[in-house]
Amino acid sequence: MKEPAAAFRDSLLVCCFIWAVLAIGCFQVLPRLQIASAAQLQPWLGLAYLAGLGGSLLAALGSMLAVAAETTAGAASKRHLHRLAWALGAVGFLGVLFPLGLAGVFFLRAAQSTDWWQKLLD
Repeated sequence: MKEPAAAFRDSLLVCCFIWAVLAIGCFQVLPRLQIASAAQLQPWLGLAYLAGLGGSLLAALGSMLAVAAETTAGAASKRHLHRLAWALGAVGFLGVLFPLGLAGVFFLRAAQSTDWWQKLLD
């Protein structure tokens, strides 16, 4: 079985990698595709860093608690730790996915301002 510290480290690395890929997609690819300008995305950069890195830490902490719960005695204590680990992981992963949501909002705004649906009907 995995050690809690190893689970924390592995989860932190995976979540940071996922966040970095999504952040590059949001803050580098969207301006190059001219879906959103860099000036429109600039105010969101700090929040994206906070949500991504903070979310990665929360998700990693959730993984560590889930592994630590396996060695805990008592069914009630295990259940409590598993629920806490699930909640931390869910909130953390939402933070990691913040750039994806942000890119989706800007992409939908750009799609609403075009007549792409008319081209499908013609």
